[in-house]
Amino acid sequence: MSGNGNSEWREKYTGEQFAKEVMAVCEAAQLGNKPFVFAHSFGGFVGLETGHYFGQQLGGIIFGDFTVQPEDDYIEWGLQAEERGGQVARSTKVYEDYNVALGRFRLVPEQPCQHPWIVDYLATKALRKVDGGWTWKFDPGLFDFLEMGKEQSDKFIKLKCRSALLLGEHSADEGAQSAQYMKEITKGSLPIISIPGTYHHFMFDEPMATVVAIKAILLTWAQSDLM
Repeated sequence: MSGNGNSEWREKYTGEQFAKEVMAVCEAAQLGNKPFVFAHSFGGFVGLETGHYFGQQLGGIIFGDFTVQPEDDYIEWGLQAEERGGQVARSTKVYEDYNVALGRFRLVPEQPCQHPWIVDYLATKALRKVDGGWTWKFDPGLFDFLEMGKEQSDKFIKLKCRSALLLGEHSADEGAQSAQYMKEITKGSLPIISIPGTYHHFMFDEPMATVVAIKAILLTWAQSDLM
């Protein structure tokens, strides 16, 4: 996605733009008709927008530790920047020493990881060389200049594709605490799977369990298509 990894930054980010980027990746990767989307954490917002705009072109969306909140509890990302007069919450810090920069890398929320070498590896991919040292590839202004829209519940209920929810059992992420609400608004029909002994980044804690859970959901959907 723009603002992440090696992609360039934008002056403004929108849910619709992110959705178009997801579909462009599906097309570039030649995933064929009705691709499936796995959307973790903030990616869940992006997955929801992708389903909102392109749901009929998808086979389904698996939301990973992302839950739709009641509308009254949701705060639009960009409004926080407006309250600061358009200033970003934090600037990009430059580290003179590469190893010092690596040591500053953190997961958000900062919870344990059963395989810390994965976090160490991610840190090496999150940095870029700039004048004066090293800094993060991630755009620090992304959340400040982002428009997603408040109608999350409505978008989720009206999705034109299937959906399921994977959760980390001990996740401390605020955006992953409304599974019960999603169960209620789907009248219990939403598949919800909690991966035992994991935190917000459950794919780092239990990668094989994550793969098995995703495969189980996709195979169930594939089988239903044959009936």
